[in-house]
Amino acid sequence: MSPKNSPLFIKVAAVIIAVTTGFVAADIHPNAGKTSASFLKIGLGARAVAMGESYAGIADDVYAVQWNPAGLNSIANNELSGMHTEWLQGMRYEYASAAVRLSANSVGAFSIGYLSYGSDFERRTQTLEFTEDGPSASSGTFGGYGLVAVASYSLKLDQNWTIGGNLKGISENLDTTTGYTAAADLGALYTLSQNVKLGMVVQNVGPNLSGFALPINIKVGLGFALPECHLTGAIDINQPNDNYTKISAGLEYNHENLLFARLGYRYRINGDALGDLAGLTAGLGLKLAQYQLDYAFVPFGDLGLTHRISFTAKLGQ
Repeated sequence: MSPKNSPLFIKVAAVIIAVTTGFVAADIHPNAGKTSASFLKIGLGARAVAMGESYAGIADDVYAVQWNPAGLNSIANNELSGMHTEWLQGMRYEYASAAVRLSANSVGAFSIGYLSYGSDFERRTQTLEFTEDGPSASSGTFGGYGLVAVASYSLKLDQNWTIGGNLKGISENLDTTTGYTAAADLGALYTLSQNVKLGMVVQNVGPNLSGFALPINIKVGLGFALPECHLTGAIDINQPNDNYTKISAGLEYNHENLLFARLGYRYRINGDALGDLAGLTAGLGLKLAQYQLDYAFVPFGDLGLTHRISFTAKLGQ
């Protein structure tokens, strides 16, 4: 999309910008709404999302691709995943990923995500400002989408350090206008003790998408396990380039390695006009042999509710 089309694009993507950058917050960041490809911020994997999107220090499954690619080395064999998200205002996000253990110390993965903005936006021949004759007549409808394809690699350096990276191909479309770019993520995972890990990630570093910067994010996360309490927890700190600092935390309760209950909270420095409940996340999980089904529920105040269902298959176990 060219810069001259940016006002139209921002109107179409307003919901995404609102919930991922704090665009409607009382204290608006100077760069809010000025980045492209905001769909890259939508959380992937119902488990991670239900835990408040606090996953940089856990990242122990195929969804590590988004949260910390270094964590891909935590998988024992190969994994397949799929996710469906009912986003806001009829938007839907579909995602699939496959991770393959290449050696004792390395894992590779490939993922693809697709966000549909819908196809019922009215096309107008001029601006929507009212004149004596009212707004311009509709000349049909149009839609849009965001698409990302990701190739990932993780390497275990020693007993403490693991590193990983993603290469992304990104595309955004609105009606007849499409923009393309590429980006990279870099992540590291450091084992502090048997049950405590520290994650560090830089996300979405790359050329602008049709004149607009990508949503770069720097995060640090601590993941920990309390086996005697059947709990896993995490705390993440995120610093995006288009918003104030975000702090998140989450807990997971494991019952007999069969049923899982999860709760999390995301806090944005300087508040959020969507209300305190907009930071809440919750979800459930069910594990049967090598298959796992997870659900996450995330409210966004007056904007509505979002739902995610994800499925993971651990192969060769």
